[in-house]
Amino acid sequence: MKKITVSIIVAFLIIVSVYAQSPEKISYQAIIRNSTGELIKSKLVGVQISILYGNSNGKVVYSELHNSETNENGLLTLEIGTGVTGYNFSEIAWSTGDYFIKIETDITGGNNYTIAGVSQLLSVPYALYAKEAGNMPDVSGFANITALNDTAASIRSNMFSGNYNELIEKPDLLLMHLNTKAIQDTAFQIRADIPNVSRFVTTGALSDTIERINAEHAKAIADTTLLLLTYIKKLESVLYQVSEPQALFNAGVSIDDIVAYMKDGAIIKNGLVDTRDNNKYSVLKLGSQLWMSDNLAYLPHVHNNSEFISKGSLAMPAYGVYGYNGNDMLIAKANSYYLEYGVLYNWYAVNTDSLCPAGWHVPTDNEWIILETYLSAKGYNYDSTIGAGSSKIAKAMASTVLWNVSTTSGAVGSDLSINNASGFSALPGGYRLGTDGTSHNEGNHAYFWSISESGVDVLSRLISYNNAGVSKGSSAKTLGLSVRCLKD
Repeated sequence: MKKITVSIIVAFLIIVSVYAQSPEKISYQAIIRNSTGELIKSKLVGVQISILYGNSNGKVVYSELHNSETNENGLLTLEIGTGVTGYNFSEIAWSTGDYFIKIETDITGGNNYTIAGVSQLLSVPYALYAKEAGNMPDVSGFANITALNDTAASIRSNMFSGNYNELIEKPDLLLMHLNTKAIQDTAFQIRADIPNVSRFVTTGALSDTIERINAEHAKAIADTTLLLLTYIKKLESVLYQVSEPQALFNAGVSIDDIVAYMKDGAIIKNGLVDTRDNNKYSVLKLGSQLWMSDNLAYLPHVHNNSEFISKGSLAMPAYGVYGYNGNDMLIAKANSYYLEYGVLYNWYAVNTDSLCPAGWHVPTDNEWIILETYLSAKGYNYDSTIGAGSSKIAKAMASTVLWNVSTTSGAVGSDLSINNASGFSALPGGYRLGTDGTSHNEGNHAYFWSISESGVDVLSRLISYNNAGVSKGSSAKTLGLSVRCLKD
């Protein structure tokens, strides 16, 4: 059986009466979750409630059982004092010391209970305390204003004020901007609706006011708290890695909202979904740029060797998979080289302005330079020096797998375990010749297109297993190279 937990106690709703009899119950609400954080919705739950005297392990002075159904939001509502019990709730001596409440639950609605939590009752219900202590003020005429004000202050102290520092389980402030206005509006409305109780001269008026506040705002507090907890649950580490972005996207959070609070080198796993083929790409923040940290794998067509040659000679787009000399899309996409390295494109495919997903583009030569300058300036050189442009950053850009071994100091292949400090994850996917369509240098080299032409050729980038630097060169437009997309 899964352990059931009360994830957050939303409110104790204390009901005060004007009549001769003091109330013998306390309204209680809680959101019920299982051990994986899932809400227990619209389900009968067994609950055992115990009142402990003195401390959290103290003597049980009252205990009762409930079988109550949670609502569609996982919210459980019950009244302490009305359950099945062999105790007398009215005999609790509230004025004699500290009391604690212990909640135990069973998802099956039975009595195989698991302790969900123990917490101190910091405010003794006013009417219950007064009944036991025997000092209830005369409310038949003008009430004791001081007593009423003390009661109101107790009510206010147990309501969320909107102050982050008052929260028991503080959420990550980096996501609070997503819900700040909604939370503040709710808190302000609650405070605005609480009148100055010094005007009330009977406990009856105070009771009516409290019940109205409970009815109007208990659900709003619960819903707002639940929404905030949902965001926090989905965002495992906002500074360095977001592993479940789709849930945030579905809730209306944009990738720009997330990136604004991420540090350099942070990765959003599967943060980009290409709607054309549903391929997912991780997204990497480096300086002011947002890069794909995977090779582009968009494959609208696949061309065999001869077709790759003829397409290039006609200045037409050509698409290929390393080592695959065929036309079958299913076979091509099942190919291990496609799964590892993505697609090799000639420059005419790159130059269509629609190769990357919407909102992304093939980088210019200058945008490659911005990346290289940033990495060298931020200490990503293999020898921990600063500067020197692209001459020492290849190791920080190369993945920790698939590269051939090198004995050259500082080279990509010299010690793969310390590669990829930047998270760029460059892979040695080789290239495809435009003259005969054959594939070469897998394991040795990673080639990436830019969109910038240089005479009859195009400027590109090369990362080699045997070198420490990233090389800029000119590549023939008919070659098949890898592509990394950059956010617009």
